[in-house]
Amino acid sequence: MQERDEYIKKLNEKLKKLDEKVDEWSNKLKEYSGKAKEELKAKIESLRSERKDIDNFIKKLQNTTSETWKELKEKTDKLMKSAKTKYDELVKKMK
Repeated sequence: MQERDEYIKKLNEKLKKLDEKVDEWSNKLKEYSGKAKEELKAKIESLRSERKDIDNFIKKLQNTTSETWKELKEKTDKLMKSAKTKYDELVKKMK
C-alpha cells in the first residue's frame, strides 16, 4: 500500500498547487466585467466542483482495498486530467 500512499501524497501536492492558482485567478476576476466575467466565474466554479469530486475519490482511495484501488486510481487520474484541461482553458481565457 506504499504505492497508494505515495500516489495520494503526490495528488494532494498537485491539488494544493491547483487550489493556489485557482484562488489567484479568482482574485483577478475583479479586472473583468460583463459576460466575460460571468464566463470566467462559471469556469472557476466548475473547476472547484471538479476539485471536490477529486477529494471524494481521494477519500475512497484511502479506504479502499488493494483490489479496487487501481480502478479508483484510474478514475482519479481522469478527473485530474479533466481539471488540468479546465484550468488550462481558464488561463487562456483570462490572458
